[in-house]
Amino acid sequence: MATIGTPSRRSRSGSSKAARAHWLPHADQYVRGRTVSPYHQRTYDRLCELGEPLMADDRDALARLLHRWEAENVRGTAIEPHWQPSPFPFEEAGAPGLGPGPRPAG
Repeated sequence: MATIGTPSRRSRSGSSKAARAHWLPHADQYVRGRTVSPYHQRTYDRLCELGEPLMADDRDALARLLHRWEAENVRGTAIEPHWQPSPFPFEEAGAPGLGPGPRPAG
């Protein structure tokens, strides 16, 4: 599986074109309903959710998905009381090609 979005490679510009170009060669690997090893199933299912809003350039849906994942990963941990959602770079006003994006609730 390809590593998507390691911190040193993550685009801070919000370039959906670059993200789609990165995703496209791997898209056929992520088919909803496919079963993989139990250890990888949760990550695999999440990646299956990513393709549709990414390829449709539906940034609102993509932001909702990423914010949900972020909240799910924090829920029930020691840092949950201190965590506050914040916008992703592609949601920021002034990001190339973007206006103000949705702000996370909270």
